[in-house]
Amino acid sequence: MNHLETLNLTDKRNKRIAWNINDEAYSTQSIFHNDYRVKYAKLTFPLQGYLRTVKEVKEYKDIKYFTTDYFVEPYRVIKGTMSITIPEWLEMEIKEYHFGNNDIKRLSKKVGADTQVTFKINNLSPMKSEYRMPGNSYIYPHVLYLTQSFKDSKGAEITLFKETQDLYNWYSSLVNDVDIQTTDIAVKVNELTAGLTTDDEKVKAIYYWVQDNIKYIAFEDGIAGFKPDSPQNVFSKKYGDCKGMAILLKTILIEAGYDARLVWIGTDHISYDYSTPSLSVDNHMITAIMVDGKPISINLESTLIYFFIKLWSSLWYFFK
Repeated sequence: MNHLETLNLTDKRNKRIAWNINDEAYSTQSIFHNDYRVKYAKLTFPLQGYLRTVKEVKEYKDIKYFTTDYFVEPYRVIKGTMSITIPEWLEMEIKEYHFGNNDIKRLSKKVGADTQVTFKINNLSPMKSEYRMPGNSYIYPHVLYLTQSFKDSKGAEITLFKETQDLYNWYSSLVNDVDIQTTDIAVKVNELTAGLTTDDEKVKAIYYWVQDNIKYIAFEDGIAGFKPDSPQNVFSKKYGDCKGMAILLKTILIEAGYDARLVWIGTDHISYDYSTPSLSVDNHMITAIMVDGKPISINLESTLIYFFIKLWSSLWYFFK
């Protein structure tokens, strides 16, 4: 989705300095596997007040994944400048968050047919890491890039995420592209519901079978960060991420005769809501079953079925 093209270090005379750049896979305790890689190097200063300049060039293969920029760093930012040039063919909104009393000034000017937006930054405190602190989007100054549309080489407008419906359409296209085969799943449905007479008994039996037999493993690899695995693969392998488990549960419930749907939501780590159409607004998928026209949400990473669940950030979207 993006790639770091350049990472250079220069001295105060703008002369390039050779440094040892490490390139390795990035991992966290919360994700079993992802395709992220990081480049980093040790930055040294021979004297206090000595000037070093780091230049990086990152290429995004698809602009919809270019979502946020934070002004803070793990160290104090004494002075900084961040400039964004928006080409004439791109429609983009830049939303500001938590500038508050921070010394951040925004300037905008035309450069030919393009628009250049510059942020001047002074004396920003370093980031902190404390137990049970809210997510970064709640507290630190940053901007959110809302890429709404662009014009192709023929001048035709291509819509990205102008409205929440556009975000739904893209998510839905990924779900609709999933190959679903239910032969083995149908056999399991008959086994799980045999002898059960009420909807409550059937749904609980299905839910607890998935909960007890499918292992949750966080997995992000390219488009798999947004597109669910096929339910038959999750059923066969006996593991999946939140999207894989959700689509398996949905498929089983549909086979049992229920109106089940996928739901994108945002956890309490995210401060945005769906008034902001962006890939940054959600990070989790669950299943919902419709009963008398109302949703009952089922979260497979919990130990209970939640009735009229209070979704963490009140962010959810249904996919039939």
